[in-house]
Amino acid sequence: MVLGAVSLPNRLQTYCCMRLRTSYFSASPSDLVTLSLIIRPLSKATATELWNRALKTQSMRPYERMVLKNLTVDDAVALLASASRTKKGGVGKQSPLRLLAVTIIQDKLRKHAALLFIRTVLRNDERCSHMGHTPEEENQREEERREVIEGAKSIGGRIGELAEVLDRVWESGVCDVDQLVEETAMEVDESEKAIGCLLRSTILYRQIFPSYLAGSQGISESVSLMLSPPPSPSRKNTVVHAALRRTLGSPAFDYGEVGREGEGGEGQEEEKLAMLLEDARDQAVDMIVELERAGRKARVEI
Repeated sequence: MVLGAVSLPNRLQTYCCMRLRTSYFSASPSDLVTLSLIIRPLSKATATELWNRALKTQSMRPYERMVLKNLTVDDAVALLASASRTKKGGVGKQSPLRLLAVTIIQDKLRKHAALLFIRTVLRNDERCSHMGHTPEEENQREEERREVIEGAKSIGGRIGELAEVLDRVWESGVCDVDQLVEETAMEVDESEKAIGCLLRSTILYRQIFPSYLAGSQGISESVSLMLSPPPSPSRKNTVVHAALRRTLGSPAFDYGEVGREGEGGEGQEEEKLAMLLEDARDQAVDMIVELERAGRKARVEI
């Protein structure tokens, strides 16, 4: 339902029809949100009342709670208008509440997948301090990450699968890259492609450069440690290296171009994240180039 395309008389008619068959006391959060968005151009006070009533609903899915807790009805209208313009293939038959949740969760999953890649590649690097890793901010990010993952799981589908992978890689560092099939189909959502690419890059990087070696040391020291004994020139190594090279060249790393514009502190954090992601990608490229150069040199000397 693209609400912006509905005329005011039709909105009123739709609202009245829904209102007649929807009780305030038994209405779902999704029904109340839809009513709120329909009536907003006619009565902001009624729209806000309906939105607040949805927030107080006892039975609510995690993704519904996430939207209602973090957005106002005015925020929701602006976000739906943006989503209807940017979503490939339109918004489909999703309810407004579900579409809002998908849009928010995709954006936040991409942010946390980018943070994971940065922390993997720039581990113990002073540049990570630019993100302001105070205990309070770390706790806030952890709480947000848990909320996003639970919300994504409650939606299910591809976005739920991506959240599961992010959770496993973040918590344990162990995940099979084969679970993240490269998606090239035109109809696949660009945000979900980017999330998958960032996660694949992190997993592949960890396969080539174990985190305990590629941590606080410089590039040359890390590589020289890994080349004793020299790596096997197996097809597996070649395939993994090529896969990492391919993912590092993805538009997924152009974070600033797709992130929603923020104001104040949020906008500054997004800018810092974009810069750090570019730095991490550049260092990963340098690492793989130097590793391959050192490997060729080692094989010549044998």
